[in-house]
Amino acid sequence: MAAVKVKATPENLRENLEVSIDGLELNENIRVEDIKAEGIEILNSPRIPVASVVMTRQLRQEEAADAKKK
Repeated sequence: MAAVKVKATPENLRENLEVSIDGLELNENIRVEDIKAEGIEILNSPRIPVASVVMTRQLRQEEAADAKKK
């Protein structure tokens, strides 16, 4: 969960904003600029990532071990 600062009228305020991560590939991000919400202005810098797909340390170590075996 990432928090963003928003500006909106009371009727447009929401408890949360949902962003689809469908199709997000390894090492890709969803940034503030990718969040679309009608009636809400997001005040954070547009380039800040709010979601990322990264490989865990364990998977990196397993891949490195597999590469050494080959």
